[in-house]
Amino acid sequence: MNIEKIKEFISLRSELLESGVIGLDAWEDRVHVRHLELVGQNDLHIELRDDDKYPYELSVSKDGIKIFCIASQEVLEKHFPQFVGFMLNDVNLDGMESEEHVS
Repeated sequence: MNIEKIKEFISLRSELLESGVIGLDAWEDRVHVRHLELVGQNDLHIELRDDDKYPYELSVSKDGIKIFCIASQEVLEKHFPQFVGFMLNDVNLDGMESEEHVS
C-alpha cells in the first residue's frame, strides 16, 4: 500500500470539496457537484429521477467524465429556467393518449 498516494488523494479530495465537488464515483467516472457548478454550462442534459425531493439530474460530459447534480423543482426553476416544464404532463402512465403537453 502506498501511503503517500493515499495522502495525496486525501489532500486532493479536500480541494475538490472546496471547489464544489460533492462526491466521486471512480467506477463509472461520475462526479457529483453542487448545482451552481453547472449553471451556464453548454450541452447540459436533464433526466427525471425517482425521487420526490430531488426529481431531476442535470449533467454534462467532459472528456468522458459525467459531471452531474441533482435538483429540486425550486432549484430547477431558479437556476435552470431552460428546463422549466420539462416533461411535466408529457408522461402518460395509464396508457391513454393525453392532449396535455408542456408548451
